[in-house]
Amino acid sequence: MKKWSISATRLGVRVIANGFSSSLGWNAHKEGSPRCTANHFAIFENVGIKQRTYPYYDPKTIGLDFGGLIASLENAPERSVFLLHACAHNPTGVDPTEEQWETIARVILAKKHYAIFDSAYQGFASGDLDRDAKAVRYFVSQGVPMVVCQVRGCRLIYLGLGGS
Repeated sequence: MKKWSISATRLGVRVIANGFSSSLGWNAHKEGSPRCTANHFAIFENVGIKQRTYPYYDPKTIGLDFGGLIASLENAPERSVFLLHACAHNPTGVDPTEEQWETIARVILAKKHYAIFDSAYQGFASGDLDRDAKAVRYFVSQGVPMVVCQVRGCRLIYLGLGGS
């Protein structure tokens, strides 16, 4: 199951590494764990992009550390690469609101960053495929440079419709 997600993300990161000329990638950090998704770090490191973490989950509010996320976007060197989960953030399950996604997109554009959307769980956050794609569609409408790693295999397995 993880193999599919890793492959889609690996391809997206390789595209960015070859064409975007960034040397710094950012990945979400969950308080209390050294890395949210260790696979993502290995993928970035494999193509020579140094990793840093940005605050994402705030255990005090059991929600998004929006201020920390925005501060990381604003303080990162221009043309940094940020890995974002389109919905159903793994492992927290916490997603930005529509208004927060709009702010995130504005800052990414202002800083000339690049977004990688990991979209492995579309349809699981809200139960609606269209609603769970809103962040990605908004970024497209605003012209945010990005790669979307769309993984359908994970959803099929969780629904009992795919092989392991």
